[in-house]
Amino acid sequence: MRQKSIAELEADYIKRIANAIRELRIQRNMTQKQLAENICERSTITHIESGRIKLPSFTTLRLICDKFGITTDELFTLAYDDESDFNLYKKMRMDSLIKKCNYEQANEIIKTFKKDAVGYYDMQYLLYVKGVFFSSKKSYEKARTTLKKAMKITNISDNRKYVTINELKIAYALLNNLINSKDMSKLHKEKIMTYALKIKDSLDEYNYEMNCKDVIALYANIGDVFRFCKEQEHAESCFEKAEKICLVSDNYDEYGRILFLKSICFFSSPNKYTREKIIFNIEQLFSAIKYFEILKKNTWVEYIKISLLDLLKYNSKLKEFLDSDLNRLYSFELQKNE
Repeated sequence: MRQKSIAELEADYIKRIANAIRELRIQRNMTQKQLAENICERSTITHIESGRIKLPSFTTLRLICDKFGITTDELFTLAYDDESDFNLYKKMRMDSLIKKCNYEQANEIIKTFKKDAVGYYDMQYLLYVKGVFFSSKKSYEKARTTLKKAMKITNISDNRKYVTINELKIAYALLNNLINSKDMSKLHKEKIMTYALKIKDSLDEYNYEMNCKDVIALYANIGDVFRFCKEQEHAESCFEKAEKICLVSDNYDEYGRILFLKSICFFSSPNKYTREKIIFNIEQLFSAIKYFEILKKNTWVEYIKISLLDLLKYNSKLKEFLDSDLNRLYSFELQKNE
């Protein structure tokens, strides 16, 4: 049987929740105005019941359930005869929220899972989301405890490589939590490198075909850790592998970011400068701008433009190698994209 797409699951979710809320309101002889009181505008309830609000937040749903005198679990039981579709939708929705760094809503979704209905793999994933949420709130100790608890579910030993995408994500989250929780001057490069190399070694042996988006993102993130540690060769290796996976899987969501990180990584090692290599990397930065414009990721476009300006302004060696044609190309590209 074909697995439903997130769009299909989302449309089904909106319809089911809308019908359940409308039925409960009518059963309790409540008007939309009465239901909305101290929660939201009456028009918001109208939009929820008609399905015009695509994704009512779990916080709003909880407040509506409180008004009805029921739990969110009871609302979802009323809306879904079979909870498997709903659990699948919630997991896919959490993935989407995590990619957008909306850990608050992802954490709200966790609260709707029934512990007795969740397998060990899903429980590990839920703990991972919870740990990332704590880290985003700068509760680093709670994050570390939660992420380690998640890792223990599959009994990872110190010498075994990470073999599932969950383990790889948790390992990177632990490393990122360590970096963010410490003063930069107190970070131990050796400790960071030990963790980062284990993740990289595991990624190098991972069969990425089923999870290529996650693997691309992990390679990019670990590559950036190596760049932070000034480990040029490891960083370049990660970015090149991420770029290759982007191309062979026709996955361009991360491609612009990879090109950008790969180029900035090169420019951080002035002793490796050659005229041809500089021109190639600047052209890659232009390519990154074009990909981000196509994908409407304007924040990254601006970030790359600023980086290009800084490179030209502060790096005399770079100016020395740039010829007039490349300067004209540079000026034209920036003017065109302003």
